[in-house]
Amino acid sequence: MRTYGNAIFRALRRHFGNAIPETIVEPGRGMVGNAGVIEAEVVLVSKKGAQEEVRWVYLDIGKFGGLAETMDESIRYPIRTVHDGDEAMPCVLAGPTCDSADVMYEKEPYLLPISLSIGDKLLIEGTGAYTATYFRPSPSTASRRSRPITSEPASDRAGAGRHPTWSNVPVGQTRVIPRTA
Repeated sequence: MRTYGNAIFRALRRHFGNAIPETIVEPGRGMVGNAGVIEAEVVLVSKKGAQEEVRWVYLDIGKFGGLAETMDESIRYPIRTVHDGDEAMPCVLAGPTCDSADVMYEKEPYLLPISLSIGDKLLIEGTGAYTATYFRPSPSTASRRSRPITSEPASDRAGAGRHPTWSNVPVGQTRVIPRTA
C-alpha cells in the first residue's frame, strides 16, 4: 500500500509541484481482489438434452447473491474444486434463483471436472472486491457466519503461493472467506 501511495505522490508532485490537488484513491480490485474467496455448493448438475455437450452446474450463489460482476461475462473468476485434475468438460454456471438472468459463463462455458456432483464445494477465487457489497442475505443465508479458513502451501501448482484448504469448511455455506497470507 505504501509503495502505491509513494508512486502516486511522486507523480502528483511531478505534475503539480507544491499545488497538489486533493486526491481520493479507490483501490478496487487491483489491491483487494485476491483477498477473498467465496465457497459455494453445487445444488444441481444437468444437461438441457441428451445430445448436449455442455452441462449446467447450478450453485447456491449467483449474480443476485454476490456475483453481479459476472454480468456479460466481464469477470471470469478462477474456480477450484475438490476434483481438480479429473477429466473436465464445458459447463454453464447458474445461480439458484431460477431467473433467466442468473446465468454465468454461458457465452464461454467454464471447464469443470466431469466428476463434479451435487453437494460438492467450489472455491471461487479473486472475490475480495465488491462481492460482499452485492450480497443480499435471504432467510436461508441470513444466519450464516463468515470465518477465515486455514491455508497451506500450494504444492500442486508451481508458484501458486498459499491458498485456502478444504479443512474446517462446512458444506452448504456461501460466504466471503478472507484469504490468509
